[in-house]
Amino acid sequence: MIETRNVTVSFGRARILSGVDFTAEPGRVTAIVGPNGSGKSTLVKALSGDLPYGGSIAFNGRELAQMKPAEAAISRAVLPQAITLSFPYTVREVVRLGLMGGRSGALAGQDEHLPERALAKVDLSGFAGRFYQELSGGEQQRVQLARVLCQVWAPVLEGRPRYLILDEPVSSLDIKHQLLVMKIAREFAARGGGVVAVLHDLNLTAAFADHVLVMRRGTSAAAGAPDAVMQDALLSEVFDCPLKVGAVPAGATPFVLPQALSA
Repeated sequence: MIETRNVTVSFGRARILSGVDFTAEPGRVTAIVGPNGSGKSTLVKALSGDLPYGGSIAFNGRELAQMKPAEAAISRAVLPQAITLSFPYTVREVVRLGLMGGRSGALAGQDEHLPERALAKVDLSGFAGRFYQELSGGEQQRVQLARVLCQVWAPVLEGRPRYLILDEPVSSLDIKHQLLVMKIAREFAARGGGVVAVLHDLNLTAAFADHVLVMRRGTSAAAGAPDAVMQDALLSEVFDCPLKVGAVPAGATPFVLPQALSA
């Protein structure tokens, strides 16, 4: 599992994360939710090894700070919130970057058609030869997801679970592809891997997450199963606005919820 204990992150004299504890177990989707500025992406960057941290972050019992980059790349793949490419790569070239981490070891000899298989999984069959910069924002987001899927294509390697760490993976996507991405996450978990996903959509969180970490002001406000943390008082306090869980809008105000949430 992923275990964090008393994790702190500071920028200069400003404390961004303070004493965050949480676990993300293989076989389940762990969602991180909270308002803007609550520390969600900072926690993901700490889990990614992109930021120095205090406390402990361990993957399958190994302290992240003691892992070599190639070891970490084999254990987990990270989808950042935003990625900018300055050169005209094709989609296939971008996706193949996921095969570079640990290629000399566990990923050597991967199926040469794996990039196309990953693109098909994210509903981008036939896009391999197109230039990345020509795609829409949502298509680029799915290309990056295909890249990280290539990196940890097998959710379990040599008996040890691997992890997908996704920072706002559905932010640029339409409803159909939001559901597709969340189903990919559920499938990865069902096959023995673990998923940590920063989400803003509380409906998707309730439908697909097994465990939810609610963050506020750099700390954990609550953690548990969706039905335990999706409570009016807690969410209203954390997001600083009145929220009602499961309440139909008054009057004739229309609202839309996907009816295909086969999580």
